[in-house]
Amino acid sequence: MHHSPSCEQHPRAHALRALALTAVLASSPLAVEAAAFRVGNGGSPPCTHADLAAAVAAAAANPGNDQIYVTRADPPSLAATVDINDQDVEIIGGFADCAAATPSGRTTVTVDADPGFHIHGSVVTRNVKLRGLWIDASAGGRSLRIEDQSYVEVRDSELIGGFVSGDGGQVWMSGSNTLWLRGRSKLRGAGASGDGGGIHCSAGGVVIVDEASSVRANSATNGGGIYADNCSVTAYGYPPGDEAILDNSASADGGGIYAANGSTIQLIGQLGLPAVMLGNSARLGGALFVTDDTTLALGHNALFIDNNAVLAGGGIYLRGGATFRLDSSTSRCVLGPPCSSFINNFASAGGSGTGGAIAVTTGGHALVFETLFNENSADHTGTIAWVGIRDKG
Repeated sequence: MHHSPSCEQHPRAHALRALALTAVLASSPLAVEAAAFRVGNGGSPPCTHADLAAAVAAAAANPGNDQIYVTRADPPSLAATVDINDQDVEIIGGFADCAAATPSGRTTVTVDADPGFHIHGSVVTRNVKLRGLWIDASAGGRSLRIEDQSYVEVRDSELIGGFVSGDGGQVWMSGSNTLWLRGRSKLRGAGASGDGGGIHCSAGGVVIVDEASSVRANSATNGGGIYADNCSVTAYGYPPGDEAILDNSASADGGGIYAANGSTIQLIGQLGLPAVMLGNSARLGGALFVTDDTTLALGHNALFIDNNAVLAGGGIYLRGGATFRLDSSTSRCVLGPPCSSFINNFASAGGSGTGGAIAVTTGGHALVFETLFNENSADHTGTIAWVGIRDKG
């Protein structure tokens, strides 16, 4: 039997515990004093370093929770990977120059290496924060490779572009890591020839899309936005226009998210602030593809709008014993908020599309309560839902 994760199991709880741990360590009498480094202007004072990699190396030599300030006037270009290994560091962009006391705007970091940042280390969990940055990987490669025991917070930043031959177009992460997108951060426009156009997560990682952040317009074979292999993914709801998972595409399955091998997907909204999957597309499971008998997808005040599948499951495709549960905070289901909804999702395959909103096969389980279905379509059968004994794939 599947059970909803408790507060202690909740991905946001992991993040908050990491933040609390950071605060405790910082206030400890044994904590080492943090240092501040400033990048820009060829390293001339008051700048301390000419390039970002050198500043990160200097921070690594100081055991404290260091900060690196990066100027807008002299934005860095990463010709080689910046290695962040077993260290706590915060990289903050948006400073007009090295004399500026506070940031304004964002600093562009051009990525010419693959990856731009390699964050790893297995001594203890390390905290790495990226704030006020525009990380442009459109020249190729990915922005982030995250391994071992790392807590990575991306705040008020954009990760754009990037294409890899393999998995994880913008972010590749493996192990007991947390990636927290917050403060209207965006991960967009990346691609992978394999799986996970935006993010590829495996082996127990946690991905949180929070505070009006989004994973948008990424593409891959499976999991155009996010590919989760034994990972936890949580997306929170914010006002319209701040959709969390949108406009991603997969040439095979799971346009928005592909979840397998014991992953847990949570779409958590509030009344009037739904968690939204919008405009995603795939062969099976336009928004969400869920497979394997230990994989669980949960939605609360969630909207599935304008997603499409070529063969089946315009909104969601379930198979292999996977479970999907959707409900709302109210039973008053009218068009639009406050109910969970499937609106204008479709499956169209030249007359053989099935399950405009939901398709369930080979032992999948769909439990749907307090949910509105409106204007979903399939050009063969199952305008709202289709249940089959054989996998459409």
